[in-house]
Amino acid sequence: MNALLSFLRNPTYIPYFISLAAFLVLWCSAWRVNAQERGLSTHRDGPWLGISAFAIQSNAFQGKVCRNFLRAISHSAKPAIAILYNTFGRNNRCLEKFWDVTAAGGKRHLTQIHFSNEAGRRMENLDRFDLLPEASIEEYNMLLERMPRWLERTLRKRVKSIRKLVERHAGTGNFILSTGLEDNYSSDAWENLYGVLRSEWSGPISRNRVHNKWMRKQVWSRPAGVYNEFHGYKKGLPAEPPPCVANGDGQDVDFLDGSGVSLGDIQPADWERVAEWRRKAAERGCIVFLWAAKWQGFFSSGPVSKPLQRKFRFDSSDGEMVRPLLQFP
Repeated sequence: MNALLSFLRNPTYIPYFISLAAFLVLWCSAWRVNAQERGLSTHRDGPWLGISAFAIQSNAFQGKVCRNFLRAISHSAKPAIAILYNTFGRNNRCLEKFWDVTAAGGKRHLTQIHFSNEAGRRMENLDRFDLLPEASIEEYNMLLERMPRWLERTLRKRVKSIRKLVERHAGTGNFILSTGLEDNYSSDAWENLYGVLRSEWSGPISRNRVHNKWMRKQVWSRPAGVYNEFHGYKKGLPAEPPPCVANGDGQDVDFLDGSGVSLGDIQPADWERVAEWRRKAAERGCIVFLWAAKWQGFFSSGPVSKPLQRKFRFDSSDGEMVRPLLQFP
């Protein structure tokens, strides 16, 4: 013991103790951050199970549509929603109700916020509240690759407005920022965009790539901790490691009243398909979002109206139909 005390009192070793203490502080901080991000998708009390409410900011999503949505999402022990920021409007009443009602019920909530509507850019169906609605895929990629100062300011301003929206609810919920819904980014474009978003957003980030021939040629090295998002009620999920997001987006279901829309050549999924997809995604530790065409304003396989003109349907019976899918196991 005396030898140990003499060792500790020796000033020669003080710098080493300071360095060790600093290392332990940094290691513990990093562990806490990593544990928090890992905990988003894999908790002992089950996975995040939620609903794609892309249009929750639309005026047409308030009132009865919102009430039916809130009843449905309340069946989840760990409710999660995915939204498409400002595309359908700027009415936050239903969104705020979801956060407040969920917290009041003693549950923690999760919200994935898609930064921009890149699916709409691909279909040339953007609206005035979208990010750079006049820019085509090629033009937007070129801008992101060059990143002029005015664009960087625009991107930073948009992230800051998202931060302001969620800051009051940070204590009761988790928030993931997506770099865009079904993005069409070149490798350099995504890297530059990610750099700007990461500098303004300290929470988790996800990426949702569209899977087409051109995008498969783009090289992407996923940064540590970035969530990879997959769409459609497919039989098998891509063999990529977590963290991940599984969203039925792009494929309707056939078991809800007013559902059963064929979107392009994609046929609606039946109950068994959706249940199996949800089971596999949850077991992998993915955040899971159910998707139905009518919730997004798709009522036929034909042309769809502009986002700000779209109507939505969420029936009271939907809640009971999706209840088993929102409960685990």
